[in-house]
Amino acid sequence: MVLHPTQELKKSHLQNCKVLPTRVDLIQRMPQDSIGAELGIWDAEFSRVISKIIKPQLFYLVDTWIDMDLEERLTDNFIKRSKNSNYIKRKQTSESFLNSLDDETLDWVYIDAAHDYESVVKDLILSKDKVKDDGYIMGHDYINYDYINKFDYGVKQAVHDFLHNYDYEIIYLTLDWNGYYSYCLKRK
Repeated sequence: MVLHPTQELKKSHLQNCKVLPTRVDLIQRMPQDSIGAELGIWDAEFSRVISKIIKPQLFYLVDTWIDMDLEERLTDNFIKRSKNSNYIKRKQTSESFLNSLDDETLDWVYIDAAHDYESVVKDLILSKDKVKDDGYIMGHDYINYDYINKFDYGVKQAVHDFLHNYDYEIIYLTLDWNGYYSYCLKRK
């Protein structure tokens, strides 16, 4: 799936944008006791941060868990330790998870699954229907290239193309010290 590509953002895409130091600062701006999903949770480290700050009413933890021993074990331990029956682990792709939800189910989604252009575009397009009109689409790794792992990333281009094709704007960008920035989009 390729959107009509455009390189530069318009002023209207950034007119309400605030720059934050870290993605933790971003999460602190999300509504408490809300319904959300983290797509791509790796070892659930950031899930713990989200859980502690937002205290979600319902929290979907979605990943394919390629390394079952490490990731699933850590995730299961996190869910057990949180003693929260409202945390639902879904072993599936973000696409199949999002397709399983009714429209306007989520208050927010945090996209950190696959980082190639096509996957991020799919996650963004599907998320726009699953997030409530006043909800948030967030994501990680808003970069073109991962210098540590030597990977091209399509996240930044996918976000820009999404903004040019849908009525959304960036309301937050983070400048995390490690260079792996996050974004937050909201419907205009």
